[in-house]
Amino acid sequence: MCVPVFNRDYNKVMKLIGRPDLVDDERYNNIDHINEANLNREFIAILDEQFKKQPLQHWVDLFKENDLPLEACYVPTEIYDDAEALDNDELRKLQYPSGNKRLIPTNPVRFESMGDPELKISRAQGADTVEVLSELGYSQDKINQLVADGAAGTTRHIGDPVK
Repeated sequence: MCVPVFNRDYNKVMKLIGRPDLVDDERYNNIDHINEANLNREFIAILDEQFKKQPLQHWVDLFKENDLPLEACYVPTEIYDDAEALDNDELRKLQYPSGNKRLIPTNPVRFESMGDPELKISRAQGADTVEVLSELGYSQDKINQLVADGAAGTTRHIGDPVK
């Protein structure tokens, strides 16, 4: 249960989820005690048992009616289909050099003076290995040997043949 003020809202939540028997229960009504006594799993099991008795929308509506914040926890595949995430530009489709389009997250912090973030595809890991080693004074023969020995790595870029 993640509420802004756990200890204050505990009794209210217990009543709402149908566990009035746990109101004022000293094992669970203080988040510090739950953590110190390692009761997290036990308490989560109680919540799980109650929450699975009703569909998500029931709980969202009930908590909203009682001025308690509640939001579902989503897995990435659910977020990818969330129209709100796309509408709010929290996810953006970006086309890769291969032509494939993928959803990537944008920065959640925005400043009006900065505008919308420009998203760029980064170069592959190892793309600058040869250049950096050359700048550090390594000869091309030495760089080739480091790569052959596996001590340094370069990457295959899209379109390059697989070795």
